[in-house]
Amino acid sequence: LFKFHQNLQQENRDFLTATHEQRMTNAQEQNQRLRQFRRDLFISIFGIPSSSPPAKQPQASSKQPTPAES
Repeated sequence: LFKFHQNLQQENRDFLTATHEQRMTNAQEQNQRLRQFRRDLFISIFGIPSSSPPAKQPQASSKQPTPAES
């Protein structure tokens, strides 16, 4: 029973790790698509590319709000 429980815990950890990695990948791809959509929308409305450079990708675990977000 103890061995079964250990195996179950390990399988659970493995599943959660794989799921987390998939979700992070999907979130990054969605973020890229949203940024591109916003750039395209800005260009379609104003006819010029936005003057601000593309924002850097925030680190997943240590995102600090910028002064503009505060």
